[in-house]
Formats: sequence, structure tokens, C-alpha cells
Amino acid sequence: MRALRSLCLMLLTTLIAQVSLDAAEIGWYASGKKGAVAAGGKGAVVAGISILKAMGLRKSGAEVISCPTCGRTEIDIISLAVEVEKRAESIKSPIVIAVMGCVVNGPGEAREADYGIAGGKGQGLLFKNGKVVSKVPEDKLIDGLFDLIQAEEHIT
Repeated sequence: MRALRSLCLMLLTTLIAQVSLDAAEIGWYASGKKGAVAAGGKGAVVAGISILKAMGLRKSGAEVISCPTCGRTEIDIISLAVEVEKRAESIKSPIVIAVMGCVVNGPGEAREADYGIAGGKGQGLLFKNGKVVSKVPEDKLIDGLFDLIQAEEHIT
């Protein structure tokens, strides 16, 4: 059984290494003379960059962490996370943004990020470097978050 586990671990490590090389190649194509279309389009480039970030091999741009939706979520976490991801594309600094949907785990997770949202019933808390900055209505969370980020000149 141990031999099988070791073999599986070796195969997984090889696969991860190959994926990271492929992701690096995708990034090269996107920034090089061949263009993103040659590498499978923008979706492939975004996926490649995400893989590199998750493996700690790329240290630029925002990393958005979001909780999965569950029964405790009292805000529209999916829409919030999608909008934060979209708006975070313009950030070049290596920052972490947490988008959390409940008052149970959200504050703890948001405190671990550079910036964060922890949702509640129709409202949420905004965090910066582990500290609560403000409590705002749900419809003001994203603008409030990006106002904080822009104040630190992470958005150009």
C-alpha cells in the first residue's frame, strides 16, 4: 500500500510540475509575439496564471479567496466574488482579497487577507490588514473594498 501511495505522489508531483510549465508557457505566449489566441485564448491564460499563483510561482496581481456558499450565507456571495474577481484584474500588486459570506467564519478568514469582506444579513464588514475598517450595506461592499485598495495605490 505504501508503494502505491508513493507512486501516486510521484505521479501527482510530475503532473503538477508539467501543469506549471504549461502555465508558464501559456503566460509566455500571451505576453510574447504569438498572442493569446495561439495559447487557447484568454481563458487559458487566466487559468495558467491562476495555477502559477496557487503554486506560489507568480507573485503579482491580486489573489481573490472566496468561501463556498452555504446555509449560513446571508448575502449574495457568488455575485460579490465574481465582481471582485473582475475588478481585481487591474491590480498589479501582490495582494490577497478575501470575500466571505457569513459572520461565523468570514471575519477570521478576512482578517488573514490584506483586504476582505465578511458578509452578514444585507451588510458586511470591510477589513484591511486584519482590522475592521467599516460596516456597510451589501450594495456598497464592493465599492468600499476597492476604495480601500485604491487608497493604498494598488490600482493604477
